[in-house]
Amino acid sequence: MIVLDHVFIFTEFGGNNFKSTLNSAGFNIGKSPVHSGQGTASNCFFFENAYIESIWNTNEIVTNDQMIKKMKFSERANWRQSGASPFGIGLRYHNNNDSKILNKPPFKHFKYSPPYISEGDSILISENCSFQNVPLLFLIPSASGFKAGSEFINHNNGTQRLTKIKLTLNKSEYNQSISDLVNLGIVELELSSSAPLMEVWLDYGNNNLTLDMRDDYPLIIYY
Repeated sequence: MIVLDHVFIFTEFGGNNFKSTLNSAGFNIGKSPVHSGQGTASNCFFFENAYIESIWNTNEIVTNDQMIKKMKFSERANWRQSGASPFGIGLRYHNNNDSKILNKPPFKHFKYSPPYISEGDSILISENCSFQNVPLLFLIPSASGFKAGSEFINHNNGTQRLTKIKLTLNKSEYNQSISDLVNLGIVELELSSSAPLMEVWLDYGNNNLTLDMRDDYPLIIYY
């Protein structure tokens, strides 16, 4: 079984505005990893089953520059100017047994082995990553994926689980990788002529609260 590991959005360098906005809404940061060799760093907001990550490019010289270029990291980081999608959707196998049984992911991919993941492991990147206008889709090896339940951070607002993701994409940006996500039941999809948008539901939005971040990022969180 393949499940959601995390979603990311490219933010400003350091992610301070994104972090302070979520802090003000009662969300607490979990970790701030540096992705050695990839030229990125991030802030992570953990829930019981998945997490939200704000990510940005650093000034580090990357290990595999051609691979990073293929995934359009620079364009995605500068999405306001480039029109690229700032989103990423990371998947993982539900457990190690799943990864042995389902050793072939449900999308065409290539292997990417940055220095910050376990030696011998690879992240499987959708071949459609070169289409900068759609989210980056990838599958994380079990050893490097989110440890459901063990990395949960108590949030001041009481939220616990990430329960729904919805993407709004321009009709012209639909491709097979997005269809793969929909078929897996990972995201809901709406095709529109409006600007791209990600909507995230936490605990099914039971508190009837909304964090609309569209003044700064194409993201709405319901909790």
